[in-house]
Amino acid sequence: MIVAHSPKISLTCAIAGAFFLAACAPSPAVQEYASENAISLRYSAWDSVPTLTAEAQDKATKHCAKFGKFANYKGGNAVSPLTAEEIHTFACEDVKTDDSLIIARQSERPDTYVYQTQVNRPTQTNCTVFGNTANCTSY
Repeated sequence: MIVAHSPKISLTCAIAGAFFLAACAPSPAVQEYASENAISLRYSAWDSVPTLTAEAQDKATKHCAKFGKFANYKGGNAVSPLTAEEIHTFACEDVKTDDSLIIARQSERPDTYVYQTQVNRPTQTNCTVFGNTANCTSY
């Protein structure tokens, strides 16, 4: 038996897929701070490590070029572990440096995540019994 796929279903799946992919795209880079010596850009990017976007690099390059300097990437960090917001900083300097080492370093993903929970174990327990009731206190 041959089953033909409905083009309507395929179109619906394509639209839904595009919607979910767009939700994961980085937000536009917004200037957080800027001076003759530096610029910081803030945006949301959905990844487990800082994500340097081409837009952020372009904005930093154009900003530093206004002062006749090169934009050298200094790194990025998450604003909070509860959001996808990141801040990326560039120094405006007279000599261009190789940004690839910093970018590669912060793009490394750990092989495993270790979550340690603190366990408080009582060192001493005292119980008093009165009839059918026991009251215990642990320290």
